[in-house]
Amino acid sequence: MNQHTHLFAHIFLVLKIRVLSLFIKIESDTSLPLVHGNLRLQKMLKDFPCGIGIYEDDMGKRVLLKTWKGSAKTYAYYQLLKEVRLYELLNGVIDRIGPSLEDKYRQVRIPRILEKEISPKKITAVFEYIEDSVHLSDIVSYSEKSRVYNLATDYWRYIGSHLNEDERKMLPRRNFIDTLIIYAIVLVYAVLRFPSKIPDLMRTASIVYGAIPLLRETWREELIHRDFHFENVLVNKDFITIIDFGDNALSHPLQIFTNSLHWEWENVESKKVILN
Repeated sequence: MNQHTHLFAHIFLVLKIRVLSLFIKIESDTSLPLVHGNLRLQKMLKDFPCGIGIYEDDMGKRVLLKTWKGSAKTYAYYQLLKEVRLYELLNGVIDRIGPSLEDKYRQVRIPRILEKEISPKKITAVFEYIEDSVHLSDIVSYSEKSRVYNLATDYWRYIGSHLNEDERKMLPRRNFIDTLIIYAIVLVYAVLRFPSKIPDLMRTASIVYGAIPLLRETWREELIHRDFHFENVLVNKDFITIIDFGDNALSHPLQIFTNSLHWEWENVESKKVILN
C-alpha cells in the first residue's frame, strides 16, 4: 500500500461528501432515544457531530451511548465507525498482552464497547461509563497532573509497541511528508482565521521548516492519540482512563505533545479573552 494512501483517502472522503451535499440533500439524525433496551436516557451531551448521551439501567449502572442515523453516510458516520473499530482493535491488543502487562500500567485503561449495531444508515455503540471521575485538567496539583500525563502517554506508546503487522495496517499513517502537508494546510487555515497572529505564526513556521533535516533524520512512527489533551484523560480513585481516540494514527510521537500544547494554548487564550 502506498504510504500516502490513508491521507489521500481521508481528503477524498471529505471532498466527496462535500460535493455530494451540493446536489443531494443528506439528512442525518443525531437525536437520542429515550429508551434503548433496558437503558433510559439520563443526560444528553451537546455539540457533537453524532448523538451522545449518558444512560442508566434498572440497577443504576450508567453507560455512554453514541448514535448516528442518516439517509446517506456523512463524515460523522465514518468518524463513529472508525472510533468503534479502534476501540475494539486496541482492547484486543490489551487482552492479548494480558497478565504480562507491566505493573506500572495496571491502573491505566481504555473503555470497552458493550454493544454495537452497524448498518449503512445507522450506527449505535454503547461504551463503558467512567464513574466518579474528573478530567485531568481539573487536577490542581501540577506534580500529580504531570505524573498522570506521563504515565498515560507512556502507556499509549507501550500498547502501540505490541501491535502486530496486520493491526498496524488497520491504522492510518502520518509519515514525514504527510505531516509537512498537513502542517502547511493548518498554517494557511491559522493565517486566515487569526490574521493578528501572523507574525507569531511565521516565526513558528520558520522554526518548524528549519528543523526539517533533523526531523527527517530522527523520524519514527509510533501509535499516537492525535487528540491527547487533558479533557481526554479521566481520573478516579481506581483508574486513569484514556478516551476519544478515534483519530489514532501511526506517526512521530512528538505529535502527542504538540496536540497537548495546542489544547493548553487555546484554553489560555480563551481565558485571556474572558478576563479582558
